[in-house]
Amino acid sequence: MEDLLIGYMAYLHEQFGITEAVGVGKGHTLESAPGARGVIDYWKDADGVQYAVKGWVNQQALGILMVYGLTEYPHFNLQQLYLDGFRFNDN
Repeated sequence: MEDLLIGYMAYLHEQFGITEAVGVGKGHTLESAPGARGVIDYWKDADGVQYAVKGWVNQQALGILMVYGLTEYPHFNLQQLYLDGFRFNDN
């Protein structure tokens, strides 16, 4: 599942015109969905827009959350709260 998520994020590189990436950080988990896996990366596009991107995947769904702007988001803890706020449907 994690490889699928990483592949989808690579696809998004092309779609968003990403020119720089820190590299995928693996091993993230959600307390609300123990079977889910997450990865995080930080990107920059040709226009200088900066992205903090976190993806989540389980057997039924895949989701991507991002925070982006011309400068790095100034409130790291709030950014992490958002990126870790993804919830999978209980069904």
